[in-house]
Amino acid sequence: MCFGASTLVTAFEVTNTIKDFSTDGCSMSPDGTIDQPLAFLDCCIEHDVAYWKGGSAWLRRKADREFKACLKEVAPKAVAKLYYKAVRVNGVPYSVAPYRWGYGWPIGMGYRSLNEKQIQSAEEKSILIEEVIEAFRKAQLECLALENDLERKICILKINPAS
Repeated sequence: MCFGASTLVTAFEVTNTIKDFSTDGCSMSPDGTIDQPLAFLDCCIEHDVAYWKGGSAWLRRKADREFKACLKEVAPKAVAKLYYKAVRVNGVPYSVAPYRWGYGWPIGMGYRSLNEKQIQSAEEKSILIEEVIEAFRKAQLECLALENDLERKICILKINPAS
């Protein structure tokens, strides 16, 4: 069975309910430095919220610029520039990657603006975002508290397989 882009778009048009928010921190990248292992985490999670919700190409550019500005406050300039370039290249909405633009919606959304029902769904699910973020941070801190280096790395991989 073959499904083309038109099938995906049609599937999206009838989907007005966004999936629950999820985050993996700084997807496919460290959440911080050796000295401050969670230094970039707040920037990455804030960026994940925007990517989860998706929307227009303008909103994605805005989210990526805000991400870069946030990172410039907590990371070396080169890191901020590298992470920015990575999200611009890898975060396209047409990807099957779990960190694509609009990952809260089925693949096929592209750069569509959300309709009223979709906006309402995202707002309703947004109430739970802080709980998800807090649980993720708590798990990260518990892993970092482990004294054995190997156990710490395994623990972090379990909560963030892309690390």
